[in-house]
Amino acid sequence: MNIKLIAASALIAFIAAWQVQAWRYGGAIEKIAHAHTEALRQAESDARKAEKELSSVTAEIDRLSEQARENVRVVTETVEKEVIRYVETDPSAGDCQLSLGWVRAHDNATHAEMPQNPAPSGAPDDAAGPATDVDALRAVSRNYRTCVGELQRLSGLQAYVEQVCLVER
Repeated sequence: MNIKLIAASALIAFIAAWQVQAWRYGGAIEKIAHAHTEALRQAESDARKAEKELSSVTAEIDRLSEQARENVRVVTETVEKEVIRYVETDPSAGDCQLSLGWVRAHDNATHAEMPQNPAPSGAPDDAAGPATDVDALRAVSRNYRTCVGELQRLSGLQAYVEQVCLVER
């Protein structure tokens, strides 16, 4: 009978110890689950904050880019208008015929191309028409305006990429 009583007591002690251990592990699992949930909430909050910052940075970059484009447009239009006005008031304006080689070189430069088979020195270029100094001034002014606009656009893109890299850090 003592053996049965000892065996029953040992079994009850084992079951009780098992239950206490389960409670401990259950508490640890709940703590881990709670910490995981809090970490998820914090990550979502950080992501929302970063998204808001990114949208505000993007809006600011768009605003500054548009402002820069407008400034460039105003300045280049003013320069083009004033310079051409001074050139056109010159009595000899339009008298200077630019060589067809210059016209061809300028046209190729605007497309970032080199002439395929440049004509020998002094030979006429049949694909380009004659141009006066006033025509060339207008074309060069338009090209500069386009280049400055592209420069502003690329500068805005660089600023955007730099801001995105800062937000990701």
